[in-house]
Amino acid sequence: MYLGADLPPRAPETRTPIKTERGFVAAPRAQLPAADPAYQRAVKYLLNTQQADGSWYVKTRAMGLQPYFDAGFPYGFDQWISAAGTNWAMVALSQAFPATTAMASPGR
Repeated sequence: MYLGADLPPRAPETRTPIKTERGFVAAPRAQLPAADPAYQRAVKYLLNTQQADGSWYVKTRAMGLQPYFDAGFPYGFDQWISAAGTNWAMVALSQAFPATTAMASPGR
């Protein structure tokens, strides 16, 4: 299973939030416990790469095929892949930190 935090320091351009989050989604299937060092490094990587506004930056590597327009997400030309990366990061971290309290009362 791939968790981006396992990459050596010399390859930061291949480490992305999207790859790391996909590893989190696959972790339960692979029976990787949250206490595993690789899992913990991935959590640390995501928390360390989160931007001050709460998003994650992912650089676009694909050639633009559709006309660019600004949707209001940060990072300009890279906003679409960064929005996807932010979504994946939130899914991953929500699995890494289980809820400790109910979000709503039963019967509401």
